[in-house]
Amino acid sequence: MTNPLGKIAELLKGHPCEKIIKQTGQEIKISGAEVGIGNFDLKVGNFENKIKEFHKVTNLMVILDNSQYRLCTTIFKMNLDDDLKNIVNRIRLQIMFAFDQLQVILGSIEQNHTESLEKELEDWVSHMSKLSKRSIEMIAPEPEVGFKEMKKSFAAESYVVPESEPLVEFLDRTCEFQKIDLQELKDATKKLSE
Repeated sequence: MTNPLGKIAELLKGHPCEKIIKQTGQEIKISGAEVGIGNFDLKVGNFENKIKEFHKVTNLMVILDNSQYRLCTTIFKMNLDDDLKNIVNRIRLQIMFAFDQLQVILGSIEQNHTESLEKELEDWVSHMSKLSKRSIEMIAPEPEVGFKEMKKSFAAESYVVPESEPLVEFLDRTCEFQKIDLQELKDATKKLSE
């Protein structure tokens, strides 16, 4: 079985930094085929009637796309050491994989809306909101913890946002939710960071 994260990493590696979400009126397009996650057209009206607070999903999609874009440009703008570069690439891969997961969840809901699928979507929104928040904290223009301090902390795998768990533990927990094999993620991150 092929590693889907490996495929995403391979395609991202030679691809320029760009946003994959295009929103026009009541339609959102994910243009991800070139980076291994497929294309997806989402007609917002089809879901707003089925799912309470669907606006949270669409807002989060845009935020995640902005985050993956900023993570990508951060790698190219800053001279990051290998540890920090690996962490940034790992988060970006997890975000890109989240779009793939979302496509599956929404496709299932569109075919057969059930409470369990709606709960799965709520869990996705909860976990990916936290992942997005952590990525934004990392790349904020003036983060509370500067990149120098983050480099030291990442090496020790102990970077902690105030009142939060260590980043690596948080990312591992997010992988568990995403059903991502940690070794596959490590291999894909290495491929993307080379």
